[in-house]
Amino acid sequence: MNRKRHFIHNIIGNYFGFATQLVVVLILTPFMIRMLGDGGFGLWVVVQTVVGYFQVLEMGMLPAVIHHTASGNHREEMESMVASALLWVVLGLVVSVPVVELFVREGGGWFSLQSEHIEVIEDLYWPILFLIVLTGLKRLSHAVIEGRQRMVVLNLNATIATLTGAGCTVSLLLSGWGLEAVLWAAAVQMALELFLNALFIRYRLFLKISPLKASWSCFTEMIRYAIPAFLADVAVMLSHRIDVLVIGLNLPVTQVTVYTIGSRISGMMEKCLDPLVNLLFPLASELHGEGDHDRLGVLLVEGTRLVLILAVPGLLLVGWHVKELVTWWVGADYAEPVSSVVWVLLGVVFMALFEAVAGRILLGTGEVVFDAWVSAVAAVCNVILSVILVRSLGVVGVALGTLLPLLIANGVVVPPYVCRLTGVGVIAFYGRVLGPVVVLVTVTILCLSLMSMVEVSPVVGVLLNSLVVVGITLTSVLWMSRQFIERVLSYPHNGSSG
Repeated sequence: MNRKRHFIHNIIGNYFGFATQLVVVLILTPFMIRMLGDGGFGLWVVVQTVVGYFQVLEMGMLPAVIHHTASGNHREEMESMVASALLWVVLGLVVSVPVVELFVREGGGWFSLQSEHIEVIEDLYWPILFLIVLTGLKRLSHAVIEGRQRMVVLNLNATIATLTGAGCTVSLLLSGWGLEAVLWAAAVQMALELFLNALFIRYRLFLKISPLKASWSCFTEMIRYAIPAFLADVAVMLSHRIDVLVIGLNLPVTQVTVYTIGSRISGMMEKCLDPLVNLLFPLASELHGEGDHDRLGVLLVEGTRLVLILAVPGLLLVGWHVKELVTWWVGADYAEPVSSVVWVLLGVVFMALFEAVAGRILLGTGEVVFDAWVSAVAAVCNVILSVILVRSLGVVGVALGTLLPLLIANGVVVPPYVCRLTGVGVIAFYGRVLGPVVVLVTVTILCLSLMSMVEVSPVVGVLLNSLVVVGITLTSVLWMSRQFIERVLSYPHNGSSG
């Protein structure tokens, strides 16, 4: 299949899955807050965060699976590599058993929980354990399909599972069940997605995954990539998830709800671009496998410009209307405390997107050691700053603790390194990427300021400004996307058919 057509099909599939996830989150979040209460919903977020931390037990094997399956290996070699990764993941899941028991027994004392929530957490051992196991196996199946760049099927499976899980959650909460039932619904969702992915891997990718096919040579090759990727994963997980734990350990658990609402609103634009950005990892692996370093340099410049031009007008719109968005979504009581968090987290999102393409190129070219060191240092700084600032600035301090390390790591450390790796001039990169962004920021702020002079209701004002931002974004993207397609995608490729 032509690379351009294949890439566009994958984008469509990713955005189909993203739209489903977005609608489910937008509907379920206020519903779950009402049904579980601030404290109950905060506990749900804490449990989700703890479950997410068990991804460290994968030890970087899943990025290794994506990298090697995208690089055009033979089917027998892929089967052996995936089997080796499967054994590693299962071993990690065995380790999770005593850790989960410790969490449900002692977790009530670690967090600022009310007495009724302490009793709830003590009953969550089995649903949390099942959710961790199913999530680990599902993520491995996801990595295999992502590496083969079959995103349409991957997102179709995820959509079916997500809608099923959402339906179970709503039904159980309306029937009077609590957090334990919500966790069982999440486990059902993971089991269904795992089942659908396994069917596709076996009968459409024709891969027979058996632990008996694991080999020491494949395992050692995978581990050389996986260990640095693991360190990077741990660092990224700390940066993304430590905030909730810092808040939960130092502030009332209700503040977790405030921060979560703010992070979800500010992260909408990053989520909107994930379907595009996530395709760049296997694409970079494919280009690296073909030895096409010139196009990797083009991907760095054109990809970063495209991502930022897609994101910046939307980030400005969210910051401009944050109080209205919070009020309409979860109620006016949250508008003031959440708004200050959102304004800081929008900076976090911008810095994450600024480095997004460079980070995928590092993974795709196997430069995971450098990525791991940078991510680790940034994560440690994040933890230290968050712990210091939470005591004086509350949740805003935690957000600042996340932003400040990213300004250095994602702004001035990673991009120059990838520029040298791909043969792109550092000054030329910043000029070609940031020049259009500055123009776009100026035009967007000017248009929003002019529109604010028109006296209309808040709803109409947000709608009009949204139309203006969409128009600005589309105009810019029509120019940028054409260059991206012509310079990066417009030639055949040989992967992903199997």
